[in-house]
Amino acid sequence: MSITDKNEITLLRQLLVGRNVPPLSEAFPNLALDTATDKDLSMTYSDLHEIREILRRFAGGDFDYDITIRGVMAGYLKTLQANLRHLAWQVEQVAIGDFSQRVDFMGNFSKAFNSMVTQLYDFRERAADERTQIMLDATPLCVTFWDENINLIDCNLEAVNLFGLRYKQEFIERFHSLSPPQQPNGLDSKQLMHEKLRSAFETGHVICEWMHQTSNGDSLPSEITLVRVERKEVFIVVGYIRDLRELKKAQQALEQERILLLDVLNSSPVCFSIVVNGKIRYSTPFMQDFLGVNGEEEMLDFFQDKEFGRKLFEELLEDKIINWRDVSIRTKSGEPKEMLANLFYSDYYEEKGAMVWLVDVTQMRNIQNDLQKARDVAEDLARVKSDFLANMSHEIRTPMNAILGMTSLILNTNLDKKQREFILTMEKSAKMLLVILNDILDFSKLEAGNLTIDFTEFALNKLIDSIVDDYRHEIEGKGLKFCVDVDTQLPEKVLGDPSRLKQIIDNLLSNALKFTDKGSITLCAKKLYLSKIPGMDSGIIKLIAKDSDKDSDQNTDQNTDTNKGNSYNKNFVSLEFSVADTGIGMNEKQIRQLFTPFTQADTSSTRQYGGTGLGLAITKSLVEAMRGNIVCESHYGKGTAFRFTVNLSLQNPDGINNNTAASIRVQLPKKKEDEAKAKKDDVAEKPPDVEIPDYLKGILILLVEDNKINQLVATELLKRKGFQVDVASNGKIAVEMLRLKDYKLVFMDIQMPEMDGFQATEAIRKDPKNVNLPILAMTAHAMTGYKEQCIAAGMNDHITKPIDPTVLYESIIRWVKKD
Repeated sequence: MSITDKNEITLLRQLLVGRNVPPLSEAFPNLALDTATDKDLSMTYSDLHEIREILRRFAGGDFDYDITIRGVMAGYLKTLQANLRHLAWQVEQVAIGDFSQRVDFMGNFSKAFNSMVTQLYDFRERAADERTQIMLDATPLCVTFWDENINLIDCNLEAVNLFGLRYKQEFIERFHSLSPPQQPNGLDSKQLMHEKLRSAFETGHVICEWMHQTSNGDSLPSEITLVRVERKEVFIVVGYIRDLRELKKAQQALEQERILLLDVLNSSPVCFSIVVNGKIRYSTPFMQDFLGVNGEEEMLDFFQDKEFGRKLFEELLEDKIINWRDVSIRTKSGEPKEMLANLFYSDYYEEKGAMVWLVDVTQMRNIQNDLQKARDVAEDLARVKSDFLANMSHEIRTPMNAILGMTSLILNTNLDKKQREFILTMEKSAKMLLVILNDILDFSKLEAGNLTIDFTEFALNKLIDSIVDDYRHEIEGKGLKFCVDVDTQLPEKVLGDPSRLKQIIDNLLSNALKFTDKGSITLCAKKLYLSKIPGMDSGIIKLIAKDSDKDSDQNTDQNTDTNKGNSYNKNFVSLEFSVADTGIGMNEKQIRQLFTPFTQADTSSTRQYGGTGLGLAITKSLVEAMRGNIVCESHYGKGTAFRFTVNLSLQNPDGINNNTAASIRVQLPKKKEDEAKAKKDDVAEKPPDVEIPDYLKGILILLVEDNKINQLVATELLKRKGFQVDVASNGKIAVEMLRLKDYKLVFMDIQMPEMDGFQATEAIRKDPKNVNLPILAMTAHAMTGYKEQCIAAGMNDHITKPIDPTVLYESIIRWVKKD
């Protein structure tokens, strides 16, 4: 065959430059194509430019150009090599325009080329099948292949592994034995499988659940999907087997949880319902019995206030959840119930609904109402008790004021020894009664939670000195040694409540004196270093006692305990006080109930020592109010020791005494004048006196008091210091007298006829000239809050009866200023 047609030349040129060409049958219709179809050849023409290069290289003897193609064509190269060289030479001649050469070998080459293409196609097809098999074997699903005669022809490796077999052929041969004889529905497994496969060939797709079994007989629930596919112009069915064991377990567990939840709801003593579109779709048996729910009823019908219920569900739509809301429900029989409601917005079978829990609190509300009534009664009783104590305090203090006032006046007159002894004994007894009265009032304040601690600056050493002076004569008069141990590192001034601190030490010293007949009484006071101030935070309190002997030779850093390595807040100081005696002591049982109110160590009818049993209970409360604690150590027949700590603020953090000597314990010596008085068997000194400044002498004072005895006592106490005194028997008279005279100060009683002290003060303050007039309440009322009430009414200060002359005079000095 010769190449004479220009179209053939053009095609050869395209072949040479690697362009796409149509099938060989179209370009060379005379070629023999008995070994390859036109379709096969057209698939290879996309690569003809590569064949061109291969031809060139092969013509030159280079066989290593493409190892893959060479492997396919190796068997043909020996017979084709010479023809390929000649064909390549002829193509080159045509390319340069020489058309004289004949293409004698084109027919032979065409046959060889077609055979080569066919082999290459088969190779590619086998390679595709291998890739497909790899993908099938890697698939986590069991895959089977069925022909149109319902024969199992192949499977993947997962099918072998799933059923516990060794190789594919075993799976193919044993397939029908890998199912139980009958399916759960009672049908024959083999026959049913054939029906499913035939249906898949007819319809193209079948899905069903199937019960398989593994090689060892274990049940294997599965899902079978059968799909009809076309392969090489015939149909096969591909089957996919999905293991459902884990899914079945999960479904079973879910079902068990559902049954358990349903059992819990059905047995719960709480009303539970699911409300959809306002209707009760589901309710627990308890709710059905409790409220009388029967079927799908309107939930709002069970609300006593339907409008409230409607707003509640509207709120639920916005907030999605409502917790512990008080609702009033009415049962079918009309019985009212108080309940707590919890509502949760959720889906219920593709509908929006509300889960409603109702807890019956009717009984609890009734109990709360009863408790409220009981509390109201208790508060009423507490008010009655408080009023009673206030009235009793007032009634007792009024005659006590007369007794103590008169004894004070008498003691300032000339008395012989016997008279002075009688008067002092009477004064002592009156003061003891006053202590008992104050204890009762303090305890009532504790019960009411009204005990207050003041915060003022005071000199600590002076306070201790005054306490020592108060008890020194009495202790030594009983034949006891009075020892005092005071740390020289005590701060000079502190901020706290000096009267309450004195009250604590007084109670402890009074007890020690009462229960000690021989030996000694010791009072100690020392400074503590602390890493944390109690009450300042939630940390653990750690108090460290200072070793005075070691520190006496060192410069003490007020911010850090250098010996112990513990820092502390320099704005606070912790003090420890102790009172020890050699008295009768206590046993363990007595110590355990020591701080219990109204309890005494000896409660027998033959007891030797009296008392109310309130002192130590009050002492403990006062110590704790000052951020401290108190402990007791006692040995029966050998003595008792009380030790307590208090925490105070420092006005001057760096201010300490200049005395750097170590703290020592001493027995206070008797003063010579005291010894002289003791020799004369004198009983006591005259009361301490207050010096009145010259500018106050002769000033005019108005005493507003309705009690004649109190008028006499107060008038004498004031006149004794040179004050001029006018008396008004009630508030109304006082207001009129203030319009007539200019008084420098007013002492105002509270309880008076016609116009009491509060009303009188209000009327006095309305007069512009009396806006700044000092008005001091002088009353027997000593309950907590009374002083604040007086000041709120317009008064400047508050003096409690019985009147202490020293307090009376100091108040005048404080409030009447020099013009």
